Amino acid sequence: MPADLTRPLWIPLRREWFIAFRDGGKGHEWRLYGPRWNEDSCFIGRPVTLALGYTRTRLSGVVTSFDRRRAVAQAVAELYGKGTWCAVIGITLD
Repeated sequence: MPADLTRPLWIPLRREWFIAFRDGGKGHEWRLYGPRWNEDSCFIGRPVTLALGYTRTRLSGVVTSFDRRRAVAQAVAELYGKGTWCAVIGITLD
């Protein structure tokens, strides 16, 4: 396994999404599917570090699921474009 895949997956988040993860209201992160966000880099069991933007406020967890889905929900489609492939990363906090 390449060295970069043994380190925690680092995911910077906007405040509202960071708080939602922290408070248990969010368990999946949507990202644009591609070289950075795919089955190989977001494998089940990989450690995750969720960061409040680019600050030192962090949460630790683990990838518990991965799915590749088309952006059809309005909020996701507005962000990435309707029909675009997205990585849906399931995360459980420590």
